[in-house]
Amino acid sequence: MNSIHNLQNTLTNSPSVALLCLKNKEWVIQFFVEVFPNQQANISSDKLHLALIGYIEKNIEVVDDIDEPDLIESINFYQELSAPPYEIKAKRYIQRWTNRGFLSNYQDEQGSIFFELSSHTHKTLDWLHSLKKEEYVGTESKFKNIFNQLKELVENTNGDVEKRIQFLEQKKLEIDQQIQLLQIGDNLAVYEEYQITPRFKELNQSAKELLSDFREVEDNFKVITKNIYQQHAEGIQDYIGKIGLELIIKKDEGFAFVKQLEDSEGNTLGLISRRQIGFEASIVLVVLRHSLEEFDSNPAQYQASEKFMTNLQIREELELFLQEGYNRLKFKKDLDNYIKTVEDLGYLKKVAEKDLEKTYQIQRIIKEKISLDILQEFKEKLSEYIKSI
Repeated sequence: MNSIHNLQNTLTNSPSVALLCLKNKEWVIQFFVEVFPNQQANISSDKLHLALIGYIEKNIEVVDDIDEPDLIESINFYQELSAPPYEIKAKRYIQRWTNRGFLSNYQDEQGSIFFELSSHTHKTLDWLHSLKKEEYVGTESKFKNIFNQLKELVENTNGDVEKRIQFLEQKKLEIDQQIQLLQIGDNLAVYEEYQITPRFKELNQSAKELLSDFREVEDNFKVITKNIYQQHAEGIQDYIGKIGLELIIKKDEGFAFVKQLEDSEGNTLGLISRRQIGFEASIVLVVLRHSLEEFDSNPAQYQASEKFMTNLQIREELELFLQEGYNRLKFKKDLDNYIKTVEDLGYLKKVAEKDLEKTYQIQRIIKEKISLDILQEFKEKLSEYIKSI
């Protein structure tokens, strides 16, 4: 009964089964095989995005979104932000493959993100390769392996010292006989090709299984680490929850924050004061959020994992963002003050300053303040406001 439960759990939760159940599994698996030759390579985030963009462009007739029903809606939104659709598709697919356990990623010492096939995908590909009908099936080496393992099991599970000595004496006798035969000129037995081939295949399969075991151990460590973080987060949440606060962790984006709990009417305990940002600072936030989204949606064009902008670049983006009819002169005159407001709120971090040029890193927590829906809504309201003045 327990084995049936385990099988049901595997069918429901295994990423390997989920990969084989994809309706577009043919092109997804083909892409994995092409990008990760021999299943051993790892690849940088930028190169993986480029490879998938190229694959989609080359095989557009077979690449469909049948397993991603909300992808089309997402693409339509990004197209309004002038982001190329193939790059959007690539970004979304890689993100979802990682979330579903088909790919795993890690960060090197320089902060660059690399991807590799997960242990689940390795097992799936190995199993698919094993289904191929062999031209030659050897049984001699398998039989000998079984026989030798049984013999070894008998020898090493017997605690009788006299029996163990007999086993060793027998081995010694067999070795002495082989030496004598060679000394008197007997022919040296060398494996023929039919004997080499199955042994090599068994060694190759054993090596693959060993590598798969190592990857599974690594995945287990990742799960343990995740559980430790989760336990710490739950402990913190239990503590701050008593004073009406909630811990939000955005692991994929690399940030966490605390927000006030709200009742059904939107009221809080008032522990943290709410601050009005102001219309002008809100415009700066929207421009920064728009720039960050374009950056994340076009990984092939950038060689960094974080978005940096100077105050001059922010000014140029605002020039494109603000339409005719808005008082640009006054806005640009006070722009440094608005940028300072956004910096004080924690959405910008100044990393360099030279003469009149300041370089800022856009903090990813801005995504929590301004979602894609809010970004689109603000753009529409701004357009209506400009038309009315």
